[in-house]
Amino acid sequence: MSQWVFVYGMVSFVVTWIATRWLIRYLRKIGIVVKDQNKEGKPLVPLSGGMAVFSGFFAGLMLFLFVRTFIFTDVEGVAITNGNLTQLLAALSSVLIITLVGFLD
Repeated sequence: MSQWVFVYGMVSFVVTWIATRWLIRYLRKIGIVVKDQNKEGKPLVPLSGGMAVFSGFFAGLMLFLFVRTFIFTDVEGVAITNGNLTQLLAALSSVLIITLVGFLD
C-alpha cells in the first residue's frame, strides 16, 4: 500500500509539470504576462501559474480517492469514512476557492 503514496505523488508531479509547461506557453501566447520586478532586465513572465499547481493537487487527490474507493476498499490503514471524505472534499473546495481568488486577483 505504501507504494501507492509514491504513485499519487508522481501523478501530481507529472500533471503539474505538464500543466506548467503548457500554461506558460499558452499565457505568453494570449499576452497574460507581467514584468518580473525581482530579476535584472525585468523579463516578462506569465501570470496565473497557480492553476497548474492546483491541477496537480486535484489529480493526485482524485487518484487517491479513486484507488481508496474502488480498488483498496477493505485495506487497513487510511480509512475513508464519511467524516474523512467530508474533510477531504472540504479541503479540496477550499483550495479551489483560494485558486480562483488568486486567479481573479
